[in-house]
Amino acid sequence: MNKLPAACVAFGVLAGVAAAALPVPDADNGGLELPPGFRALIVADNLMADRPTKNDQLRFLAVAPNGDLYAKTYHGGIIALRDTNGDGRFEDAVQMLFQQGDVPGTTRDAVELPFEDAHFDVVWAGEVIEHVADTSRWLSELRRVLRSGGALLISTPDHGMLSRLRLALSRSAFEERFDPRSDHLRFYTRRALVDIYVDFGFEDVEVLAAGGFPGARRVLLASGLRSRF
Repeated sequence: MNKLPAACVAFGVLAGVAAAALPVPDADNGGLELPPGFRALIVADNLMADRPTKNDQLRFLAVAPNGDLYAKTYHGGIIALRDTNGDGRFEDAVQMLFQQGDVPGTTRDAVELPFEDAHFDVVWAGEVIEHVADTSRWLSELRRVLRSGGALLISTPDHGMLSRLRLALSRSAFEERFDPRSDHLRFYTRRALVDIYVDFGFEDVEVLAAGGFPGARRVLLASGLRSRF
């Protein structure tokens, strides 16, 4: 999966909501190709511009029940965004909520998130889980901050049949993939992700492989809903 660009664009896909409650979508749907009945708009642009850490990138996003958007970066902390005028866009309210090192756990392992229980409707962790040393503690924390029925979205590199065969036949490919100096600490299969979701109390779990071609997909996309309480 390609890394998010420095000038990151976030899209909101709008469907199934009363027309009067919808923000005005972009004429070109933010550059997305969408099925009939769906519209989209760019809700935030250039999130990584003028960040304190050079060459920083977004790590994951989370949406609070009140519509606030939190964007976690690799090195620069957490960006908090709020729509203050109801137009569905956040570009006028971008601020740094937590700087590097301000809140223990938020800028590195994310195992002590500074949010109340059941705070978010959705948490997205893109290309994160493979870097986490204490997976159980991390997932417990993500589950804690999700509301009942909230969605956890995870992406991580895939290791399909052809990819595994290449690693078995090529010493250089194997050494590159499993370099002990790499920050990739865990390697996941589709079954492993399903088992983890279920073990931590998530329902309606789905894992899809994307990118590349069959047998050599580049990324696994997982989703599940926090069990209701």
